Amino acid sequence: MSTASLSFHDRQHITRLLIQEKRVNGIFNNFVRDIAPEMRKWHDADNRNSVWIRNSGIERFIDLRLIELKKGLENEIRNNQQIAWTSANVKTAAGYVKVGCGSHRFLIRET
Repeated sequence: MSTASLSFHDRQHITRLLIQEKRVNGIFNNFVRDIAPEMRKWHDADNRNSVWIRNSGIERFIDLRLIELKKGLENEIRNNQQIAWTSANVKTAAGYVKVGCGSHRFLIRET
């Protein structure tokens, strides 16, 4: 399906998803960039799977970065959910006409 056959609102939504994907990748890349130097410092010749064992400094550092990662991802997802919800409401309302007066308003589907 080409993007030309999509509605304006659908193209906007796809654009927002692509932007969100870049932001999520950026958040994760920042996390990896932050922890990589600490991870390189650790060397355990006997057990290569024990990065955190007996090393509370690295464990604490990684735990703090994981909390930041979680917050960053949750904020990004939550913000984009709200934007998508609002956009869906606008898209739905675009096909309707408001009629009525005062506090009595109705939406009627345009034909």
